[in-house]
Amino acid sequence: MYLILDLPTERREDYDQWTGLLEKLESIPDAENFTLFPSPNVFIPTPHTPMQWFGIHPFGEHRKWWRYAMRGEDNNRIWKFKVAMRDTAFGAAKRVKTMLAVRGNERAAQTMWNLVTNRPAIAALNKLTQHEAAREILRMAARGGITEDELLGELPTSQPLPWDFIHTYFRQDDPDHLKRYYEKIKERAIASLTDARFIPLGMGEKIETLTATGEEVLLDPRLLGRPEEHSNAGRT
Repeated sequence: MYLILDLPTERREDYDQWTGLLEKLESIPDAENFTLFPSPNVFIPTPHTPMQWFGIHPFGEHRKWWRYAMRGEDNNRIWKFKVAMRDTAFGAAKRVKTMLAVRGNERAAQTMWNLVTNRPAIAALNKLTQHEAAREILRMAARGGITEDELLGELPTSQPLPWDFIHTYFRQDDPDHLKRYYEKIKERAIASLTDARFIPLGMGEKIETLTATGEEVLLDPRLLGRPEEHSNAGRT
C-alpha cells in the first residue's frame, strides 16, 4: 500500500485511523497468512498541480506518528499478519534538497552545486542528523538569497511561481483553474478538519478530469466538491 505522509492539515488522529485499519485486518480469519506491504512516502507540492502552493513540514512529527501507528508508542506492537515494511519516507535533509530542486531558481544553483560537488561540505553534512543537516542546507540557501518560507512555506497565489515559464497542457484557456481547485481544497480541509481526508482514487465517485489529455486529479471529489466551472460538459 502506497501512503503519503505530511499532507496539508494532517493531524495525529489521521494516523490513528491507519492503526484502526490494521486492527480490522488483524481481525480477519487467517490474518497470520496475510502480508502487508506499506510503502510510506512524503508529500511534495508538485508543480502544475492544485497542490503546488502548499508547504511542507520537514521538522514535523509525521515520522513519529507513523512509527506509533505501526508499532505503538512503546515500539513493541506486533501484528498477527506479516508486515514487509518499506520505510521510504524522506528525512528532513532529503526533503529540503528536494524542495531546492522543485522551488529553486537561479538563486539555488550554487547551493545545489555545492551539495553535489563540494566534498568537504558533503562530508560535514553527512556527520549531522537529518534535522541538523536540513537546517544547515537552509542556511546555505539563505546565503544564496532563498528564504526558508520560499522553500518550505505555503506560497501566495498572487505571486508568480518559479515554473510559470514552462509551457504545459493544463487548460491554457483558463490559467486560473488550478488556483480555484487549490482554494477549494484549502477551504474544505480547513472548514471540515474532522471529516476532510485526502483518500486514494477508487474510494470515492469518479474523479473529474482537469486536462484535455484525460489525466485525472488525484483527489477525492467529496473533498473538492463539484462547482459548475469544473464541469466536463463540452470538453474534448
